[in-house]
Amino acid sequence: MSSSSERQLEGRIALITGCSGGIGKASAITLARRGCSIAVHYSQSADRAHALAEELQKSFQVRAAAFGADLSNYDNVRGLHSEVVQKLGHPDILFNNAGDTVKVIGRMGNIEDISVDLFEKTWKLNTGSQFLLTQLCLKHMVEQKYGRIVFNSSVAAGKFNRSHLVDYVLISQELMYL
Repeated sequence: MSSSSERQLEGRIALITGCSGGIGKASAITLARRGCSIAVHYSQSADRAHALAEELQKSFQVRAAAFGADLSNYDNVRGLHSEVVQKLGHPDILFNNAGDTVKVIGRMGNIEDISVDLFEKTWKLNTGSQFLLTQLCLKHMVEQKYGRIVFNSSVAAGKFNRSHLVDYVLISQELMYL
């Protein structure tokens, strides 16, 4: 592979939610290897996110920074986008990876254990925030005639026998149709 093709995303910026570990971290490394600057989002793992941003800068000579936000609150989603734009620029790539079960309700499951408020919080985190971030990033992508948006969901979304994760499964299913 030639040097120019290895750095094919030079000058691009990716915002990856849920980026402090797992799929988010692996995606950040893959994109940074191709020259893409990375906005590393985290909710609770600040140390891991800052360490990843530093690793990306040193290993791949890209701009990278960690951004903390609880994505179950739409004002925080807007704030995350604004902070990323201010510090790194408009994202050219949005990787919607953040998600959580919020509450596991037991091996056999009981829908009565999930309040409407908890269901709504889970929905906002796993679906609503991804929809809103997409809206916020899309205008710039359309204007520059370049952009990539990825919605990552869980394998649990395709397994309807996960009654102990009923809220998570229903919400993850929605992402398949966005």
